[in-house]
Amino acid sequence: MQKNSHGQTYNEKYNIVKEIIDSWDPMCLRHHAPEGEYEPEIVSIVSALDKSKSNETLAGYIEKIFFEMFESTILKKKCMEIAREIRDRQKNR
Repeated sequence: MQKNSHGQTYNEKYNIVKEIIDSWDPMCLRHHAPEGEYEPEIVSIVSALDKSKSNETLAGYIEKIFFEMFESTILKKKCMEIAREIRDRQKNR
């Protein structure tokens, strides 16, 4: 298995992002939609992890991903909070 700079496999990164995005539920879909509703967004965010060197860059990816998928704007401040949480969990695993 290939590991990233934090020594994590794709599955480990995926699990971190999935847990955070599902908990956040930015579009309030979890109670109405199937389990994998955020799957495409999670996969895109995992891909963005290795491309982004800073929380700001990762937050920009998160904001763009949700805008493109749902045509809904999420506050940059919230995207920064989520990016920080993802990075913190990566460091602590």
